[in-house]
Amino acid sequence: MTGAEEVLRKNKPDFVLVQGDTNSVLASALAATKLHIKVGHVEAGLRSYDKTMPEEINRILTDHCSDILFAPTEYNRSTLQKEGLPQESVFVTGNTIVDALNQNLEISKHKSITLKSIGLCQNNYFLVTLHRAENVDCHERFKNIINALESLPEQFNFAVIYPIHPRSEKMLLEFNITSRNIKFVGPLDYFSFLQLEKNAKLILTDSGGVQEEVF
Repeated sequence: MTGAEEVLRKNKPDFVLVQGDTNSVLASALAATKLHIKVGHVEAGLRSYDKTMPEEINRILTDHCSDILFAPTEYNRSTLQKEGLPQESVFVTGNTIVDALNQNLEISKHKSITLKSIGLCQNNYFLVTLHRAENVDCHERFKNIINALESLPEQFNFAVIYPIHPRSEKMLLEFNITSRNIKFVGPLDYFSFLQLEKNAKLILTDSGGVQEEVF
C-alpha cells in the first residue's frame, strides 16, 4: 500500500483502474481513496461468500471503496445492489477474460510451445493447476489432492500434466510430497497455456481465472 501511495503521489492520476481481487488491487484502491483519487473496479460484484479466502475480503473492500463498478454480469450487478452500492455507479461490461481469450486464442497457435514438444497429443491428457494457499499450504490437503491426481492416469489412461507455480513447488518439496504419475512442467507463458487448455480432455483447477477461460 505504501508503494502504491508513492506512485500515485508522484503521477497524480485523475482516476485509478484496478482489476481483480489480489492484495495489490485492494492496496491500490485504498491508497487512491485516501488520496481522494477516484477508483474504478473491473470484475466488481464477484463473491464466493467464503471469508476465509483472502480474495473474498479483497473483493468486498475494493468494491466498497470504488467510485465506479464494472460488473461482468447482471448477477454481479444485483449482488452489488444487495450490498447497498449505488446502482448509478454500476456498469455491466461483460468479462474481460473472455475478451482476452477471444483475441488471443488464434494468435496462440503460432506463438506457443507445441503439444509435441512436451510429449502430449490433443485430447490425451488432463490439465491441472493448483496454487491457492488453502490447498497448497496445508500438508494433509495438498497430499490428498496429489494422491487423487496420482490415481487418474491408471484409472482413465490419460496423462496428467501440472504446470506448477514456484510457490506450490516449494511447498511440495517442503512437505516431501512425491508423485510418479503426474507430469510436472514449469510455469508457462499465456499463449502456451491457452493451447494446453484448448487441447485438454479435462481440466482440474482451483483458479477462478482458469475456470473463466475454459468454459
